Amino acid sequence: MFKIIIIEDSSFMRARLTNLLQDNGYNQIDNFVSADDIGRKPHLYLNGVDLVLADIQLPGISGIDLLNILNKDPRYSKIPFIFISGYGDITTINKAVMAGAVDYIVKPFENTTLLEKVKRILGQPYQISKDYDYNDDKFTKIILMEYQRATRGNQPLSFLKLKVDNTNISFCISIIIKQIRVIDTICVFKNNIIVILPLTNDSGLVVVENKLKAQILENNMDILGINSFTYFNENELNNGDFINIILEFSK
Repeated sequence: MFKIIIIEDSSFMRARLTNLLQDNGYNQIDNFVSADDIGRKPHLYLNGVDLVLADIQLPGISGIDLLNILNKDPRYSKIPFIFISGYGDITTINKAVMAGAVDYIVKPFENTTLLEKVKRILGQPYQISKDYDYNDDKFTKIILMEYQRATRGNQPLSFLKLKVDNTNISFCISIIIKQIRVIDTICVFKNNIIVILPLTNDSGLVVVENKLKAQILENNMDILGINSFTYFNENELNNGDFINIILEFSK
C-alpha cells in the first residue's frame, strides 16, 4: 500500500483529493493544512511516504519552500512532489519544476488527470490476491525450485516469516519490496508473509531481518510474529522432506 501526503489549506480540496484517491485504492493518506510542521520535523511525518500532493500557496511556508528544504536532506530528497495550484503562470510553474516537482496540476482539474499522474508515478495499488497470494500448490512449486537451485549450486537458501495484521499485509509488502533484491520472492501463504532469500546465509539473513523489522516498526505497524530459517546442503534432504520442513515453518 502506497503512502501519500496531502498538504492543502482548503478543507473542500483535501476531502476531494482524499476521497478520490481512496476510491481508487490508495488508502494510506495523511492530510495537512500547512507545511510548517513537516518542514521543521520531517522525520515525524515523511518516513515511508511515497508521494506528496501539495498546494503552493499555504499558511506559513509555501509548498515550494518545503520542497527546497527537503532537497537538502538525502532521506527525503527523492520523495516525488506533485503541485496542485490555482497559479498557472509560467513563472510559478518554472519555480516548481526547478525545485524538483515531478508534475504540476492547475486548478480546476479533472479527476482523471490527477489519477493518471499518480498512477504514472506509483503504479496501481497492490493486489495481493493476484501478485502475492500463494496456495499450497504454488507455494510448494516455488520452494522446490529454489531448493533445487540452491542444492545444484551448493549455495545457502534462507526464509523469513512475518506475521502482521491482515489489514496491513499490502502495506507491509510495499515496504519489503523496497528493501529486498530482484532475486528474492515475497509470498503470502496462510496469512503469513514469507520472504524467500536465495544466496543468503545466516549472517545475511540477520541483516535482512533487522532491516525489515526496523522499516515496518518505523511505519507504525505491529509485528505479531517473526521467524527465520536458513538451509545449507551439508546434509542434503530429499525434495519431500525439505518441502515438509518449510510448510511446517510457514504455518
